[in-house]
Amino acid sequence: MSKLHAMQATFVTFGREPVTMVGAVDMESGALRVVGPATGILLDRSRPDVAFVTDRWDCADFDWLYAQETVGPSVLALRTMESMGRLAIDSKAQRWNPGNAVQFDGLDTDGKPKIRMDSTANNGHMAILALCWMAEQLMTFAHVLRAGDDLTAASAQAVAATFRARGASSPLAGRPSAGTGEFSGMHFAHGQPRF
Repeated sequence: MSKLHAMQATFVTFGREPVTMVGAVDMESGALRVVGPATGILLDRSRPDVAFVTDRWDCADFDWLYAQETVGPSVLALRTMESMGRLAIDSKAQRWNPGNAVQFDGLDTDGKPKIRMDSTANNGHMAILALCWMAEQLMTFAHVLRAGDDLTAASAQAVAATFRARGASSPLAGRPSAGTGEFSGMHFAHGQPRF
């Protein structure tokens, strides 16, 4: 069974009209589906499986602030998802497909591509780019937590085996096992962190 993580991106600085896009990423496959612009219905902020991004630092409630420096990594996330077939943009949002608004201007002195947004880019294009970037961030964070849980479980088993070999009781007896939301002493509500 796949686990979906809902996302909402609100942008105001790339045009006259603010745009809020809604999407969801499958946390197992990494596939992102952009549902389209939110019209009147916004995601429930109290849910632990919902993340918010905006380009407004004065916005009262967001998980990530999207800065100009994030455009490059966002385009990379977009291109990676497209090439792997992990991006689906519903028909309601196709007019804001950011692939149509990204321009490459050669390479910089470090050999990295110089990226700029076409003059036609607006808040909708940027919101979808932000959803791609946020999906990659969520996937990376989930991967790190899973790896940490695996290491914690493996370490606990190794320590327990060592103590059993010595005929002693393990100091980890009675502690939560991996996957319970505990990682390096941090406890998360609902078994996962708030972003």
